[in-house]
Amino acid sequence: MGFKDKLKDKYITGVILAFVILPITYFGAEGIRSVVVKYKADPYLYPPPAAQLISLLFSIIVFRIVMINMQKEKIGKGYLFIVALAVFGYFSFLTN
Repeated sequence: MGFKDKLKDKYITGVILAFVILPITYFGAEGIRSVVVKYKADPYLYPPPAAQLISLLFSIIVFRIVMINMQKEKIGKGYLFIVALAVFGYFSFLTN
């Protein structure tokens, strides 16, 4: 019995998973961005929306793993809901 079998397929689990993974991937990408900018001394090499797009890329990969490999549909739906809210919120409020 692996981790896949122990994890219950609940919508709220996907929501919580997204609230945990999105900030971790964003701050990780932002940390890498700050190191690259400091090393190269060129702030235009890795522009600011790139960290959000890298975080979104990791979120899509996690979503695929949850839906296809782990076969947890409700977790995937909750995860995708929070990711979609974050993306729409970012592009509608912060880019104006």
